[in-house]
Amino acid sequence: MNHADSQVVAPHRSVPNAVNDSAPTIVHVEGAAPGWFALLDVPIVLGRDVSLADTAAADRPAVIGTDLARSLWGAANPIGRSLASPAVPGLDQDSIAMTVVGVYDATRRLPGMIWGGQATRPDATARVYTAHGKNWQHDRLLVRTRGPAAAYLPDLQRFVRARAPSLPVSSIMTLEQVDARAYRSALQVAGLAGAGGALALLLASLGLYGVISLAVRQRTREIGVRIAIGARPMEVARMFLASGVRASLVALALGLPLSIAALRIGMSQGVVIAPKVNPYLIGVVIAPVLLAVASAATWVPARRAALVDPARTLRVE
Repeated sequence: MNHADSQVVAPHRSVPNAVNDSAPTIVHVEGAAPGWFALLDVPIVLGRDVSLADTAAADRPAVIGTDLARSLWGAANPIGRSLASPAVPGLDQDSIAMTVVGVYDATRRLPGMIWGGQATRPDATARVYTAHGKNWQHDRLLVRTRGPAAAYLPDLQRFVRARAPSLPVSSIMTLEQVDARAYRSALQVAGLAGAGGALALLLASLGLYGVISLAVRQRTREIGVRIAIGARPMEVARMFLASGVRASLVALALGLPLSIAALRIGMSQGVVIAPKVNPYLIGVVIAPVLLAVASAATWVPARRAALVDPARTLRVE
């Protein structure tokens, strides 16, 4: 037994008596077979679990968590209410509507979401479970054990081989192992994304360093004249440092608002699924980091300008 993972945007305005009808709610919609919650020992605190009859029901019966129910309707009874979702452009997600038939205890731990051999670590995004269309995999089985499951894996493997020797078994893992593998995969993706950002920042720093260095070389005679007539070396260094920082401020003033606007548009349209991300907070963090890197990249050639020997420069010129 398994459950599929898809992500939809469920606007509060489409839900009757929603608490805050101006902000969208991002949820994971997952397929769940009847008995899924009982197997995981997650209690249904209100209403009922999904059933086999729900697989073909037109109203798409769904079970939501206590966190989502409280967020949308407060203390009101969520049973029978509708969750509506618009079509999500770019994700081939049609507009759907689901009817709440049960509420599970969202404080209980749920395993990672597995579908098509991929897994994602559980996060704070609300989950909605439905049996519509039987969107769970039939080639995966969940076995509930008494006590730690890892100790039962060898016995379970022998049992399967003895009872069904022709049944291909690709792997037997505990849900904890599945979560650990998913967590490692998420860390690898985050590491690659961070490495890409660091590389882009390094290339930008090298470009700025090259521009300021070229300016210093082209203005070597001017620097020598300035120092010869009384300019202090640190004043010359500050001049080039200010030039590099100004260029960074202009680039930041042009690029950062456009990036934030693009991120907000992508989140509002459902193209970017990042419910916990605050674009403005990202901008506040990025701005000083970029300025610090730009200042560091500019300081080296600016310091070199301050070390110019005016006598030698004028003699060469």
